[in-house]
Formats: sequence, C-alpha cells, structure tokens
Amino acid sequence: MTKPQCVAADFDADIDIVYAMHDVFKRQSEVEIFPMCIDQAIEIAPYSQRGGGMLTGKYANGGAGRLTKEHRYSFERMRRAVLGLSTRATALGIQSPTLAVARAMSHPACPRHIMSAGFSVQVQRSVEAMTFGTAAEIYDRITSLSVTPPPANDRAGEL
Repeated sequence: MTKPQCVAADFDADIDIVYAMHDVFKRQSEVEIFPMCIDQAIEIAPYSQRGGGMLTGKYANGGAGRLTKEHRYSFERMRRAVLGLSTRATALGIQSPTLAVARAMSHPACPRHIMSAGFSVQVQRSVEAMTFGTAAEIYDRITSLSVTPPPANDRAGEL
C-alpha cells in the first residue's frame, strides 16, 4: 500500500489532517483510517458524530431522510443503538448527542472536534461534550452499542 505522504510528496504536499465520517453507528474509520493516521502522524477531524441526524430526534417520530432512504444503512440497528445511547446518556445526566460527540472525541486516536450545527442547541451540546470527558468504561459501553466493522476487503474470495 502506498503511504499517503509518498503520494503527497509527489505533488510537493503534506497531509496534515483527514476529515473522516465517524459516529457511534458508522465506525469504519476506526478500523481503517484512524490506524493509518496514527501510524503516519496525521490529525483526524471526524464529522457526523451526531449520527447524520439520528441523535437529534429527526427520525424518532417517523421523519424521513437519507438514513431511511439509503439501503446501505441498517436503520433498525441504528434505532436500537440510539435507544441504548439514550439510556446511558440519561443515566449520566446528559443528552444523547452530547454523549455521542464525547465518545467520538475520546477515541484513542485523539480526533479533533469540528463543531457544526444548524441550531444553537447543537453548538451547546458540542461544547458540553468537550468538557464531559468520557471514561474508558463509558466509552466501551457506548462502543458496544454498534458492531465493530471488519476492515474493507474488495477481494471477496479471501473472506
């Protein structure tokens, strides 16, 4: 595999940060992108820590969006994870989106947090997440709500 710095060097460029999807439901970046970034000393700036709207309540009352329309997501599995996350957040006295962002920021790869929000309450929850601090036990319990994906393999015969 070609290392990113080698490709970047061909263009007289450095790769300093990678913008990768990362939330409690879609964790492929944890098994592929994060290890590469750690190995190559590249910063990580995850996006979608609030689960593409899943944690905002958008889908709780039957709302539709890309998560209900795209077949690549297991909506039912994500819904179960939302309920588990909500239960844990309530026990800790915080909101689910706050806990989800805190978990994303607590990954051992030490990702950076880029705040994005359409509403002031989302900014508030992101700020709360930055000061929450997720203990290893809490991190593990939240992580257990979803399946750790295997590394991608485009060689179906090798599975």
